[in-house]
Amino acid sequence: MRNDATATQRAATLPQEGPPHNGCQAITKGGAPCRGIVQNARPWCLVHDPARQGELPGVRAAGAAAANKLRMLKGHRQKLESAPALLRFVGGLVQDVLDGSVTPDIARTALYGCSIARQLVEASDLDRRLTILEAAQTPPAKKGAPPWRA
Repeated sequence: MRNDATATQRAATLPQEGPPHNGCQAITKGGAPCRGIVQNARPWCLVHDPARQGELPGVRAAGAAAANKLRMLKGHRQKLESAPALLRFVGGLVQDVLDGSVTPDIARTALYGCSIARQLVEASDLDRRLTILEAAQTPPAKKGAPPWRA
């Protein structure tokens, strides 16, 4: 965290004029324009706005908490390669949302992934079953006869 003198010095080096754009007007330590998002038609993002430096620690803590919850989910990787495994995972995820250990936003994303995984599991199962049926339906090869399937 930087002190107020540093924030004031950075604000003094911020460009005051220039072409209008929707991003932060600050220049980074590397000399490039900041790509931060501004709110309420302010000239600077939260990081570069000297008047909002008190908000920065709380915002960073909230972001870290959300990232830690996501890392926690990644640590519990399960093989979701069958319908029963997907059903167990979704049931557990719903319970985690209800008890507050997983946020609804993370659950929504995970459930979307489960929806895609379900479709892939179904397609894989259908392909396996079709291969078995095709093998069972192949007629015995006669000499000079064309094959049943290419």
